[in-house]
Amino acid sequence: MANISDSPNPLLPLTDPPGLVNPSLATPRPAVASARIDGYDFARALAVIGMVLVNFNSIFRLSQEDALPYSRLADALCGRAAVLFVMLAGVGLTLLARRPLLAGTAEAMALFRRQILKRCLVLFVMGNIFRLFWHGDILHFYALFLGLGVFCLQLPNKWLWLGVVGIWLTATTIFVACQGGPTLPDGMLLPDFVVTFCDDLLLGGYYAAFPWFAFLLMGVWFGRPEVMNRPASHGRIFLVCLVIFVIAEQLLAWGDARFFMADETEMPLAVFFFNDPFPASPLFALSGGAGAMMVLIGSMYLSRLAICNGLVQNLKYIGKLSLTIYVGHVLLGLALVAPLQQRLAPGDYSAVVTCLTLALLLGQGQFARFWCNRFERGPLEWLFRKLSGTG
Repeated sequence: MANISDSPNPLLPLTDPPGLVNPSLATPRPAVASARIDGYDFARALAVIGMVLVNFNSIFRLSQEDALPYSRLADALCGRAAVLFVMLAGVGLTLLARRPLLAGTAEAMALFRRQILKRCLVLFVMGNIFRLFWHGDILHFYALFLGLGVFCLQLPNKWLWLGVVGIWLTATTIFVACQGGPTLPDGMLLPDFVVTFCDDLLLGGYYAAFPWFAFLLMGVWFGRPEVMNRPASHGRIFLVCLVIFVIAEQLLAWGDARFFMADETEMPLAVFFFNDPFPASPLFALSGGAGAMMVLIGSMYLSRLAICNGLVQNLKYIGKLSLTIYVGHVLLGLALVAPLQQRLAPGDYSAVVTCLTLALLLGQGQFARFWCNRFERGPLEWLFRKLSGTG
């Protein structure tokens, strides 16, 4: 069976860039590392499943009133699957850097950064092409986050967490000051298209760097051996995240009831309690980040349980073909939505779309398993590496 290992981008398979493999470090993977990688791929699979539900709900849902049978679940997952993806990108980036970091030389890290930045450039171009068809593209944001994250790999843990807190505080300040519509200030001496592009990447886009880059830094921290390879500490991390998640969710529920009909005088305070993933509101960022970390830790735990081995082994293949599934399911949905709306009655439309979604969720697992047993990389994963010249 072909092996596809972890990834610095949860949409891409991870292998070491050419020139970084030290034969002395190429030892067989121990069982604990294998379980760790299986847990990582299992978490990617859960994120893919959530992504398919959210995106199909966005593509096929006729209106807010005409909900699909799974719309409530998709609405609950909206933005949260993406948080998990970004966090997994940070974990994968740290895993990929294990050899250059062990080498301990400036030359090894410089070579590693060049290889990752080449991948980021190709991913950035691919994402901007894809967003011509899909306004909610995340690939070009991943490229930005990974390009920045590669320079954070050697930072001490405390600096990573200072970065997480600083990004969240900055994003919160801007979000509240702009009353829920963060944007760059007017009057900048730059062409309009440059301002619009930078605003999309930094503040106002679906996955703008403030605060989404904080999730990648959290993943970089979790991927470090002293954290990821110490299951005994995972329980404490899980409990801390659970407390943060519960508090954030309670504040969101209270704010929704308290400021449901907020007037202009209450708006500065009400904005803080918005529950918006795009752009991410302060409490959503807290809840989403804590929830994603809990899912990641839970995936690692399940991967070590013999009783869950069958589930983990079957779903992990979905995570290995994340890029192919991500692009493929969006293009499939966009190609089918208009013909289905034109030819089906409303009642039939909802039933057909639900069956289509279930078929895709079930079929993608079988397809991924079939493909991974025969090929080293997925179709788009292979194309990506050829274009970037790194595989």
